[in-house]
Amino acid sequence: MCKRIVLAGLVLVLIHVIGCSQAERAPHLTGSSQRLPGVSLDQAFDAALQALRGPYQIDQIDRSDYMIRTVPVEFNRREATAQLSGQLLPGNNAFRKIVSVAVAPSLTRQTVVTVRVEIQRYDTNVVNAFAYQRQSSDLPADQSAQDVGPIPRERRQVWTVVRRDAAEEQKILGDIKALLTK
Repeated sequence: MCKRIVLAGLVLVLIHVIGCSQAERAPHLTGSSQRLPGVSLDQAFDAALQALRGPYQIDQIDRSDYMIRTVPVEFNRREATAQLSGQLLPGNNAFRKIVSVAVAPSLTRQTVVTVRVEIQRYDTNVVNAFAYQRQSSDLPADQSAQDVGPIPRERRQVWTVVRRDAAEEQKILGDIKALLTK
């Protein structure tokens, strides 16, 4: 009886090890996805790059991970926010849109393109308004002791993800699919 339990345990471990070594990489991104049967990873990646180059500027291209990220596009809009300041104060809020695309194989060996379009709100002023409350805390400072010189703009700003733009994600996926069917 004990030998059977040990044998069953070894079989389960062996199946797990073989399954893990055969597992394929999942997309690194959550967003709108499209399966593209019969399309290679490189073909899908090149089509995604071409689809983004028209309306967006490319910030990062990682061919080894099949990831693309665009430069943030900033815009102003009066949009209802959950913050009290956004509802009481007149005027527009600053937002930005960042597009990320990941191309990866699925478990069924089909190419999957995932697009995520994030809408982020500029919250630096709100964070700075309450900065005095954090100055006397025991939390680590915003700038470490190793940092010398001015702080880059990206680190000084606070952007909060408000929502995803699913309609834009679907439009980009449609553009990619159209480029592949030409």
